[in-house]
Amino acid sequence: MKKQFLIYFLISCFLPAHAIVNPEPGENIWHLAASIGTEVDQLAINHTNCCTQTFTVLAAIVREEITIESKLDQCCFTLVSKLNSLTSTVQTDFEGTFTAIAAIQCGSSSSCTPTILTAPTIISASGNYCMSSNLTGDITIAASEVTLSLNGFALTGAITINPGVSNVTVQNGVIMPSASTTNTYAINNSGTYVLLQNLNIQGTPTATSSVGGINNTASNVVIRECFIVASAGGISGTAGGIGINNTGSNVIIKNNNIAGGNATGTANDGGDAINLNSVANVLVIQSIIARAGNGTTTGNGGAGINNVGITSQIIECTIVTTGSGQIGAANGGHGIFISSSSSTSLIRDCKIFNTGSGGNTGTGGSCIQDSGINGLIIDCQLATLASGQNGGSAIVELNALGNVISNCFIEQTGNGSTLGGNGLFVTGTSNKIEARFCNIANIGTGITNGFAVRDTTIGPASENVYFANFAYNVLGPAYVFSTGSTVDGTTGTAFGLGTDRLSNVHKP
Repeated sequence: MKKQFLIYFLISCFLPAHAIVNPEPGENIWHLAASIGTEVDQLAINHTNCCTQTFTVLAAIVREEITIESKLDQCCFTLVSKLNSLTSTVQTDFEGTFTAIAAIQCGSSSSCTPTILTAPTIISASGNYCMSSNLTGDITIAASEVTLSLNGFALTGAITINPGVSNVTVQNGVIMPSASTTNTYAINNSGTYVLLQNLNIQGTPTATSSVGGINNTASNVVIRECFIVASAGGISGTAGGIGINNTGSNVIIKNNNIAGGNATGTANDGGDAINLNSVANVLVIQSIIARAGNGTTTGNGGAGINNVGITSQIIECTIVTTGSGQIGAANGGHGIFISSSSSTSLIRDCKIFNTGSGGNTGTGGSCIQDSGINGLIIDCQLATLASGQNGGSAIVELNALGNVISNCFIEQTGNGSTLGGNGLFVTGTSNKIEARFCNIANIGTGITNGFAVRDTTIGPASENVYFANFAYNVLGPAYVFSTGSTVDGTTGTAFGLGTDRLSNVHKP
């Protein structure tokens, strides 16, 4: 019996409770409880191990999140810093750009700040000055090294540049002298090394006088890219305003559009578009004369360019309309007038049309009237419709000496009630006319028709030379001289050196 119990005891120690087969009554509950307890203990052990591992993994994940957040924080901080830096740079660049644009608009470089003018003033210190709104009143520049930009605004007043100042620029805006101004020009310049550019000048007549565009009395001046309309005569009746009046030397007038003013009242002359009372060396280039002013009653019409000077050059200019006289001995305005005080002037590549009519005893304006010495007229296209007692001629060499006319196309001259206009009308000596196969055509009619060439000098001593000229549609004799000799055939061998060829020439 003891041996059996010992075997049972050994088996029960080494076998799980649920492995006991056929338990005795009452033992099944104990064994069941033991078995459940063992399973629960094992489950608790497994759960503990599982949770420990899970929390270990979770802790590792949290640590990784902390690391990621730290790196994100560092990245975002760097990114925001870069964005802030970029924003600051862009803002600075834009501010710099607008500052530069504002400076350019005010006529200043980006390296300096212009002084804004808020009222009419006397500028007495060097610097850059700028208008930021329309102003009324006069501005006087009394200092050198001044740049004044109207900045696209309008000055209702006049600008004066005092004598003794230099290196001045006035630009970019509108100048309209008021009707009450005491100035007779929108700009009066007495300074040297002055640039006037990109200005719109509109003259307004005063009660007693006209108002011109620019009056320059100094040397070394450039006037360019300006639109200038001189005013009519004042209410009381005066001559028309002059577009540009120049008495200075070494002056360039380039790329301008200019109109002279009409006279008012009685017996007043129309205004010239450009008046060059110069000492020497004036260049007028690539400018357009829209019109010169009309005279009143016995007053003469204004000229496109009135030139008194030495070594002046008028190049690539277009003169559309010159002024007319009205009655009596009033004369029409010339396209270009070269005075007897002029010498060595050059007129090249100019187009001149529609010169002014004269009165019933006056003469229509000529395209070019030259009384100067040793000048050159070359490559010009000329057409005048001027009428009067005497029709206007294309080119008049009035007591001129030693001039050369070459390669000019003369399209039409004016009709007169008495004399038709001539292609060339020569009264001077020692001139050379060599049209070189260009045309002298459609000569004006009158009781006496115009001539292709009319030379009133006396005999061979005149020493005028005509070479290779071509004329057609001439109603009167093609050539006539005061000596009575004429050429009205087709050979043209009766005068001159060389051969003049004539066609479609009709005898009166």
